[in-house]
Amino acid sequence: MGTFLEYDCARGYSMSQEERDQITGRIFRECKELKQKIAELKAKAADQGDTLVKIGRLLSSSPELLAFDDASSGVTKSMLNVQSWKQADYPSLQEIFPIGNELRETMERLRRKEEEAQKLGITSV
Repeated sequence: MGTFLEYDCARGYSMSQEERDQITGRIFRECKELKQKIAELKAKAADQGDTLVKIGRLLSSSPELLAFDDASSGVTKSMLNVQSWKQADYPSLQEIFPIGNELRETMERLRRKEEEAQKLGITSV
């Protein structure tokens, strides 16, 4: 396998067009994948946030109408129209915290990748 680097006395080592094209393609692909992951993480966080808001509103306004995992009695449910939430319906803190961490890490990776692109003269990724 040959090298793509060429030596220029005035500028030192420089990339051939083939290597530049390969790197540009890789950077575009990686940035696209990172942006997609960021969008997915934000959507997941928004869904979990919406669920927490719904539970919070009900808890603030009418806590007697909120039940988890069918914990309320049948009489209470039928009389008060209790909204029962299954454990799978609401996010736990163990699910929420990693999303924020993963989102920050992914955004940092995208920032570094965009910085790499800028150093190579690639203006839009």
